[in-house]
Amino acid sequence: MAAYLAQPLGVLTLAMSTIAGQIVGSVALDLLAPTATTHLTPLTLAGAALTLVAAAITAGVRPRRR
Repeated sequence: MAAYLAQPLGVLTLAMSTIAGQIVGSVALDLLAPTATTHLTPLTLAGAALTLVAAAITAGVRPRRR
């Protein structure tokens, strides 16, 4: 699937989207199934938000067509 999506999206956008999806999934798991040793801190949430912003920025950047 990644090889198929790399052509229309670009490798950077695909990588950032994959990483953002993994981080959103891990935060969701921490919220839904908290344990005694949860790592969900305000700094973790800020980092997740920053990753989502970076993915949104790379998704909005389109290379110039020749």
